[in-house]
Amino acid sequence: MRVFLPLVLSAGLTLSAGPVATAQAAPQSIGDLLARSETVPLPPRKPAETLPWLADAPANVAAPLQLVPSPTAPAEMPASAPVQAAVPRIAPSVEPSRDHSARKVSAASLTGAEMDAFKAALKAVSDDDMAAADSYKSRISDSVAQAAVEWEIVRKGPGAGGARRAQAFLTRHPGWPSRDTIRNNIEGLLFDSPDDPGRVVAYFKEEPPLSGEGEIAYARALLATGNTSEGMAWLRKAWYTRVFSSGDEKAIINAFSRQLSRKDHLARAEGMLYRERISSAERMAPYLSKGEVALINAASAVIRRKGNAKSALNAVPGDVRNEPAWLFFSVQQERRSDDPVAAARLMTKAPRNPDRLIDTHEWWVERRVLLRQLLDMGQTELAYRMAAEHSSIEDDDIIEAEWHAGWVALSYLKKPRDAMRHFDIMARHSENPISVARAYYWHGRAAAASGSSGQAKQDYARAAEHITTYYGQLAAHELGRNRIDLGRIERSSNAVDALEPLRAATLFEEAGRNDLAMSLIVGMSFYVNDGPSFARLAVRARELGAPHIAVNIAKRGMRAGFNITDEAYPLSVIPGHARNSSGTPPALVYAIARQESEFNSGAVSHAGARGLMQLMPGTAKSVSREVGLSYNQSRLVTDPDYNVALGSAYLAKRLGNFDGSYIMAAAAYNAGKGRVDQWIGQFGDPRTRQIDPIEWVERIPFTETRNYVMRVLENMQVYEARLSRNSAPLNLKADLYKGR
Repeated sequence: MRVFLPLVLSAGLTLSAGPVATAQAAPQSIGDLLARSETVPLPPRKPAETLPWLADAPANVAAPLQLVPSPTAPAEMPASAPVQAAVPRIAPSVEPSRDHSARKVSAASLTGAEMDAFKAALKAVSDDDMAAADSYKSRISDSVAQAAVEWEIVRKGPGAGGARRAQAFLTRHPGWPSRDTIRNNIEGLLFDSPDDPGRVVAYFKEEPPLSGEGEIAYARALLATGNTSEGMAWLRKAWYTRVFSSGDEKAIINAFSRQLSRKDHLARAEGMLYRERISSAERMAPYLSKGEVALINAASAVIRRKGNAKSALNAVPGDVRNEPAWLFFSVQQERRSDDPVAAARLMTKAPRNPDRLIDTHEWWVERRVLLRQLLDMGQTELAYRMAAEHSSIEDDDIIEAEWHAGWVALSYLKKPRDAMRHFDIMARHSENPISVARAYYWHGRAAAASGSSGQAKQDYARAAEHITTYYGQLAAHELGRNRIDLGRIERSSNAVDALEPLRAATLFEEAGRNDLAMSLIVGMSFYVNDGPSFARLAVRARELGAPHIAVNIAKRGMRAGFNITDEAYPLSVIPGHARNSSGTPPALVYAIARQESEFNSGAVSHAGARGLMQLMPGTAKSVSREVGLSYNQSRLVTDPDYNVALGSAYLAKRLGNFDGSYIMAAAAYNAGKGRVDQWIGQFGDPRTRQIDPIEWVERIPFTETRNYVMRVLENMQVYEARLSRNSAPLNLKADLYKGR
């Protein structure tokens, strides 16, 4: 358990020890909660150099901190009116004004003695001996090598100097990767051992907290400096939504006993239940009324699928049934009892205010599951309401909800104008090329259905700008285009090698620490903002023997709008004879392997799938017998030829199961043949002319499989172009109809 200090005011008083002038009275109603948790704008950030944090503290010296005994937990408050807790939302602050770019340095190598000290320092960090690491670092004169050792120290968790030392590194080396990791370390240290409140506030005004520990530390400092409104907003945000250990929960309750009310503890219990953190929710029971404890028990029964779940929900007292959580778990129970219509009717009573829902993501997931079950039952109006009445606040959830609402409106309710409105909202929230292309393609499809052919062409043109995406390729077909024009491909530039972190990566390589070199290379892909630099980072990863990381970096560059198809869709990662051995189209083998492992020959999934094409050992053994190869499980991750030979044979088998249908074979490769047979029964057979294969793919109920099929088909088109040196036609539409 962490030792957590209570809130210490500048006057030396402790908020959790007794009444003080600035203590926040416990809110007695939802109105109080809402009024005191309004959106709080954060002021513009100051340049890092002006922070008092660094004014009087050397980078390697920690200010002494005195431990103060924590007060006892608060007594349970009497039950009152139904609690309708709200999650405080805090306005995002402006982007940092300071420059986060890394400095350029020369490319000189270390002397023999310095390299020995460098290696020894890194070994000491690995052994958690930070004092020894500092000693070895002092023997190094090279500034980049010194920074590299310090980066590894503060990334792993600084010893002497603690939070101030880590912050000093961030200020002096703003362009180095792993910034969020280091900031999380700082926040954990501030949570455990508070610093001067003014310094802490200045630090978080510069960059708001990333973690629950940081939010608590910030709240404590704000309250200590008299900023009660903003402090309570951050405190409630952390308490309602963040997962803490039982020890940390007790420490927080003790430290903020006069700020956190019974209603706040109920809001935490509900937030944890949405995330199925039953133990965390149950730990709030001592601070709640009997009726509220009954709600926790009922929700727990639903989550655990117990036979008494419905009776437990019915046993919750009437006043507590006004809690959104009671409604949520009642919806879930009805759905799991095979009554989606009853569940949906309950869902229509859900609050629209996202603050009251606490976890809008989980509410959207429940709506999405219900929506698809309702479509299966022909309940299209109710299905539409599940999406259209969402209260999502995160972009990813808004994008999904608005797409589903538009899709149902267009394809099932035949209301293209309503659909266009939803797809327009989706487009406004989309940045990823996959989502942008999807939004504009469907907006174009809705526009065409409404008779607006000119608008449809404009929409298809916007979607087709993202020609490596599934819907971008479909949009190109609508415009009569029959080629994938990959355009000018960004070429690698060595200029990025002059940056401090890339020079450090070279030093790590020379020291035999390719793992640290790779961490820097991957991390730098979040900082660069030009195509040649993305390409160079991908090349560096490939040169280190990690083609999968090269692909991942190149994908990030592609998402940022740069054409790095050479690295994002490599051609040299699959042996030619292996990919051709089964007669399966080579572009399809590449497409599957890219989606399965990003060409990581040593990949092993949590489920046990192995190698380039992610074969389960049992599947590989069965296929090896069928093709006359001896089975060797270890070769699945050590021999790419062997893995691809078996994987392409298995893929050929799935193609044979479905008369050559690419979409059905890809779905079966991901979810199994039995699932695809089931979906044929539910949604029809896309090999027949009565079924639109585009709609069939969208009806796949598993989000992972639905996405998988689209990514494989889009990958295949790009690989057809790459393998043919851009002479192959764009065939996505024809490929969707394969098997007819």
